[in-house]
Amino acid sequence: MKFLDPQLLNRFAGATGLALVRVASQAFQFLLFLYAARVLSTADFGIFSMAYAVVLGLTVLAEAGWREYVICCDEPDEVREASTIALASGATMSLLGMVGLGLAQVAGTTGAFGVIGLMLLPWILLRPLTVVQVGVLTRDGRLGAVAAVQWSAELASFAAGALALWLGQGVIALAWGKLALLVVELGGYIVCNHRLAFRVPDRAAVRKMVVFSREILSARVLSYLQGNFTTLAIGVFFNAAAVGIYRAATRLSGTAQEVIREPARFLGWSWLRRARDADEQVGADGTAFESASLQFLEIVLSLGAALLALMAVMAHPLIHVLLGAKWNDAVVLLTLLCIGGITRLVSTLTDPIFPLLGKPRLTRTLAILTTVASVVTFALALPFGIVAVAASDIVAGILALGVAVFFLVKEGGIRISQLLVVAIPSVLAVLAVFAAGAAVGELPQFAEGPNLINLVAEGLLLAVVYAVTLAAGRLLVPRRKFAAGPITA
Repeated sequence: MKFLDPQLLNRFAGATGLALVRVASQAFQFLLFLYAARVLSTADFGIFSMAYAVVLGLTVLAEAGWREYVICCDEPDEVREASTIALASGATMSLLGMVGLGLAQVAGTTGAFGVIGLMLLPWILLRPLTVVQVGVLTRDGRLGAVAAVQWSAELASFAAGALALWLGQGVIALAWGKLALLVVELGGYIVCNHRLAFRVPDRAAVRKMVVFSREILSARVLSYLQGNFTTLAIGVFFNAAAVGIYRAATRLSGTAQEVIREPARFLGWSWLRRARDADEQVGADGTAFESASLQFLEIVLSLGAALLALMAVMAHPLIHVLLGAKWNDAVVLLTLLCIGGITRLVSTLTDPIFPLLGKPRLTRTLAILTTVASVVTFALALPFGIVAVAASDIVAGILALGVAVFFLVKEGGIRISQLLVVAIPSVLAVLAVFAAGAAVGELPQFAEGPNLINLVAEGLLLAVVYAVTLAAGRLLVPRRKFAAGPITA
């Protein structure tokens, strides 16, 4: 039978493995972050965050769209040419990084920042070559091999970083973790592909690669700016300690969002693709695809809002217990960023739905509008301090939510009433959690101060409140009346 095809099953298993690896990756990175937060000062963590943001920006430019180009290649020579171009782009960006470090040294503004940047130059050089190897494995459907290498690399990164911290390397320990990740990844992928070969491309081949990667690169630059512009700007306008505190809050909220987003991305593409194929096979009017889209969104909102709402309400005990009292300035920031994360959960549906509807450019349009909203609101809030910057994330999220809903209705064929049916129970549950959190804070057993037992007890209590309110909301909201069919109780 078709669904028992070994190749299909292998691809599905590989995709599932990648999703699990992403969750494990976030867990490893989070554990290393917790260890580093206990050892490093807020300023040290801020210095690394700024240095890595610069390195990451150069790496994004160097990677371009070489992985996607290789996935679409048919000839072995094209892969060899892509490897050459990838190495050349990595070398170019590494040279640019060296020039920047030299100018900073002349200006006398390096120190630990310069040491971290120098250590991470190999990352800029070799990371593009790594993504080419990933592209080869992805093209061949060997997702299980990709998952195995990524798992090994994340484990090596955690071990190297933790060992370096234990040996007293300080902030440099985080750079050692990144280098260990690079070495294991590149070495593992080369072993899986059995060799690493290069071929100098002619001018026509270079032009072909550049044209192909241009759109992909622009989308990735936008994504990079949205995620790292705040780090660089806070470092310029304030100080390293402010960057460290802000990055600690974004690391906690970002980990929660990644745990939601990565499995949802694999599930969404798989689920909606099957629903679209089912509609095409029976000549249906898209009802199965519409129903699957709404049910997928309902699951993401229910689970994602639960995690982010609990983190927002429990920000103080979370930071005090996990990071220590010296990070308490991040409490308000974490609450605001988690609320902003809730407003962005709808994007987990927009990512797969438009390409599957044959409208992939809408995804890029949404990315541009979302980035513009984030940058503008951030720039307006920056003069008022990092709390205002975190609050601006909520405003940007609401604007992005409005744009996403507009496109889902206008281009996705989903009615506002259907979206309300999906969202109202989760909204009610989030409000109930905030109300319960305010009440719990007044109870004597929780007023004595944050500790692990109180943290777990409060989390369980708020989770029960969320679940009960969500269930009640699903029962009380007139689902069939507003959804007109696709959503089932």
